[in-house]
Amino acid sequence: MKIYIRAAIKNTSDEDDDVRCFVASDPDTRPASLAELAGDYDDDVRTAVADNPNTPPDTLAMLATDPDWRIRERAMLNPNMPLDVLSAAVEEGDRWDMELVAANPSTPAELLQQLYDLAYGTYIEVDILPRLAKNPNTPIDILEKISNSQTANTLCHLAENSNITPEIAEKLAFYPNSMLVRLAAIENPNTSNEILHMLEVNDNSRDVREKARIALQRRGVDV
Repeated sequence: MKIYIRAAIKNTSDEDDDVRCFVASDPDTRPASLAELAGDYDDDVRTAVADNPNTPPDTLAMLATDPDWRIRERAMLNPNMPLDVLSAAVEEGDRWDMELVAANPSTPAELLQQLYDLAYGTYIEVDILPRLAKNPNTPIDILEKISNSQTANTLCHLAENSNITPEIAEKLAFYPNSMLVRLAAIENPNTSNEILHMLEVNDNSRDVREKARIALQRRGVDV
């Protein structure tokens, strides 16, 4: 079987598309083979290469210029994307590319800070801030600033970030203008049992009360 798969890498016949796609998506595939598959004529194969956690940085840099936007997107979101490519995307100022850089889990804090400074108070913050809110590398001081947003989508993304402080989690848990934000905050590990109990007893939404009750039970708290 392994011999067949290795042979399929060089085979560009239509009947082998599924096999090449399997190889391209396999995290155990050698980087050299992924680099070869990155030039495949089939969009699905190249997309799988762009998604693969074992794809080398130079191959991802090449895929970041692919004619297919879906492949460019997956490559830009891959944690192995080289920093110089991410930085160049921010410098060029393309709104879509900046959003992808903000979402990449390997984007360093300094570049995320730059993105925040560029986006805040402008028309692109609606796209950039939700990505920054969820990124595990976003500095706490930026997360605190984002917590003052009045956009529910941004706050929902923030509530999904396990790095937020208990104070931010509390602010989100009691956000009055969106039940979705409060529901998301319930799932955050930094939302205290005390806050969950208050939601379980006092929130005006039955869905929030029920989800808080279930969250407390999962934590082994009697309700």
